[in-house]
Amino acid sequence: MLFIAEAPLHFGILLTTCIILLLMTIIGILWVVKTENASAGQWSGFLAVFFAFFTFLILTIMIYQLPAAATVDELLPYSLGAWTCISFHAFFLLFYVLGFKWLRARAWIVFLPIIGTITFLTVLWVFATPANMTIVSDGVINWLAMPFVVYAYGGFLAIFYMLLAPLLVTYRVTKTQEGAQRMGNWIAWIGLLLWFIAAILMALVLYVASFMLMVLGLAALAWAIVFIGWLMATRGIKQQN
Repeated sequence: MLFIAEAPLHFGILLTTCIILLLMTIIGILWVVKTENASAGQWSGFLAVFFAFFTFLILTIMIYQLPAAATVDELLPYSLGAWTCISFHAFFLLFYVLGFKWLRARAWIVFLPIIGTITFLTVLWVFATPANMTIVSDGVINWLAMPFVVYAYGGFLAIFYMLLAPLLVTYRVTKTQEGAQRMGNWIAWIGLLLWFIAAILMALVLYVASFMLMVLGLAALAWAIVFIGWLMATRGIKQQN
């Protein structure tokens, strides 16, 4: 059964996002491997992109494997996998943007994102049961809406992990930067902002189901912008060296 024929646009957008993130993942691991004594921050950046890639890979496989009218039991493993990966993505993104030099000077702060991530995963796996899930269609395929406690707590953490921390750090570091590096970092932050919005809307599928295709498109655009900004910032660093 060619389930992909039921949602070609959904599949195409998710596959495009996977390709963008796969390129970033490959470049990231090559950068880490080629760097002598790669820092924990570099590994965190790679892992943040890797788990974002895995999130969209799971969704792409879900679209390919399941019928448009998939049931809760069929969708639940994919939804749990995607939400788990996105939590690890946010966790490593936070460590990447803050930087371990700053964190070492404030060691107690390290425990806050660890506790936040562990408690979120606990809430996710405890409350996300078939009895608590709501199935919703975007007009083409079915999606699962998580219980309120899951996306409320997840959204609260995402504000700090994926929005405020990248904004504050970008503002701080670009004050001493110039040219392509400064421009690239701000472009990457704009991409992260769009990704934050897309991720929140994806979580709120119960309320925005009819716009889900546009939300997936926004996520793809966001990561394309992040990729462009990252390349510009990297080129700027090489030019300065």
